[in-house]
Amino acid sequence: MSNANPSPAEAAEDAVNKRYARLLSLRTKVVDGKGAWYWAHFDPILIRNPDTNLAKSVKLKCSLCDAAFSASNPSRTAHAISPRC
Repeated sequence: MSNANPSPAEAAEDAVNKRYARLLSLRTKVVDGKGAWYWAHFDPILIRNPDTNLAKSVKLKCSLCDAAFSASNPSRTAHAISPRC
């Protein structure tokens, strides 16, 4: 983003994109054997607003059962504690 004073929508999209990039980086480290065991089955997905195509949120998708859930704190999700798959 090159604008010194981004709009609230641009700032929100930038924050979501940064969150997504951090989750991808974390996922890559886990695949290399450095991190929490449950991340091996989680794939970050970027959710876009269908009207504006701006990044709206980040979800985690379980690669074993295709369940998608909030990426805010995966270690506290019921799925991470007691996998349904």
